[in-house]
Amino acid sequence: MCGVLIGYYVGAVAAYEMLELSSLGAAFFPPAGVSLAALIASPTRRWAPILIAVAIAETFVNIQHGVSVGLPLAGFALANVLGPLVGAFAVTRHSRRIDLARVSDLMWFIGGGVLLGPLVSGLVGGTTVWMTTSRTFVDTAAAWWLGDALGVMIVGALIISMFATDLPRFSLPETVLTVAFTGGVAFVIHWWTTQPAGFIAIIPLMFLSARNGTRAAAIGSMLITAVVVASWVGGHGAVAGFSADGGVLLTKLQLLTMAAAALLVAAEAAELEAASRLAGVQYETVQLLRRALAPDTEMHGRFADAEGVSRSADQRLEVGGDWYDIIETDDDRVGIVIGDVVGHGEEALIQMGQLRFAAQAFVMMSRDSGQVLEWLAYYADTCTGGTYATCLVAYYDPATGQLNYASAGHPPGLVGSGDGSWRWLSGARSTPIGVPSNKQRVSETIEVDGDASLVVYTDGVVERAGEIIDTGLARMFDAVSGPEHNSVTQLVDRLVTAGSDDASFVRVELRRGQPVVAVPSDGSAPFPPPA
Repeated sequence: MCGVLIGYYVGAVAAYEMLELSSLGAAFFPPAGVSLAALIASPTRRWAPILIAVAIAETFVNIQHGVSVGLPLAGFALANVLGPLVGAFAVTRHSRRIDLARVSDLMWFIGGGVLLGPLVSGLVGGTTVWMTTSRTFVDTAAAWWLGDALGVMIVGALIISMFATDLPRFSLPETVLTVAFTGGVAFVIHWWTTQPAGFIAIIPLMFLSARNGTRAAAIGSMLITAVVVASWVGGHGAVAGFSADGGVLLTKLQLLTMAAAALLVAAEAAELEAASRLAGVQYETVQLLRRALAPDTEMHGRFADAEGVSRSADQRLEVGGDWYDIIETDDDRVGIVIGDVVGHGEEALIQMGQLRFAAQAFVMMSRDSGQVLEWLAYYADTCTGGTYATCLVAYYDPATGQLNYASAGHPPGLVGSGDGSWRWLSGARSTPIGVPSNKQRVSETIEVDGDASLVVYTDGVVERAGEIIDTGLARMFDAVSGPEHNSVTQLVDRLVTAGSDDASFVRVELRRGQPVVAVPSDGSAPFPPPA
């Protein structure tokens, strides 16, 4: 309360000094900004003491400067109490904590604090002057309104900007240099010329605001206003082609417009920087998730070695809607899963992650590939909102050489035996995941002689625009079963056309062998080693 009392008194005295020293009138009324900023920065329960302090300071200053006791004294005090109260009430209805680095808060500050509150003060003050003097109501109310509005815009914004959130953008050396240059431009315009060219100073002011934020914008606006006041006090600042009152009105409007524009540019720059910073954090987070979801390019186990490639049709993504996994189960079988979520991009990536981790768990829980697909279809229907995908699941038993597999609408895999022959895994087919079906998903088991190779892939490897699928399957069969031993990357480069669809290709080398059974030293029953 004491701070408001002192600040308001000093500002009011300064306003009276400007009024007495300049033939063009006072530039603005600084106490209006002090009282509004104090109300906005304080909880509502403290508004009454602040307004009492404002009324005391206003009354004391007016008595010092010869204002008659009675209606003039009461009317002036009421005007300077009621205006900030209305302005603060309007501003804080939007948010209790006003941050001028936010565009929405700044708009409420300008609308409620700079325009509405001073308008109320101007109406009350103009009425008081009209009733007690010979001056016209319109001229007095307009002058009062603009004076208070400029005081709120300059002083109030400077005080409130001290609590803005864009402090990291504030550079003191750059602010000092730019403010000095801006002040020099304003001085030349208002001291040495009589042309209405005040808007020229807006150029360095905008640069200052965009680069250094809300505080710098408020400081620059304050300096320009101070230069204008100094010009008026020094007998300069008249505007050619206008009367004295008209020139003052035009200059005040210029100052208000420049200050508002500077704060708006600063707020927009702060929000753009915050949005860019948030986007950067989100991008890094998404990249971490994408890398976590991306399948391994090489996998090695006791009974299987695999090499895979996965490419996204969306060049922004490292992985799309395809996935694959090679899993060694607790009973020493090798589980192979490959799937393809319908669509591509971020949505397919999310759905792929849901199905992939569910499939990993189901493969560990079952011994039948058809059962895994049943569980996966039920999971997609009930837990993912109806994801559509194709999927192939296979189990390889290294002890017997048996391969159990099932396909949910997925392109057929290829298996090569130790004798060099290759065949399609064309049985055990069912509808894709997410497509309703009354038929049970069944699996098929085949014998594989010796060490074997298994090739699984998604449709992006074999499909091309304007070509039937059989042509792509034949092309892939020739590439896989041919005499050249190409790497997986080389095969994908030959088979895949860029940008058409997500594409994944996996070659698994399966080895026959007997599981190693660990025998506990205490003679208890043997147990299989962990996968």
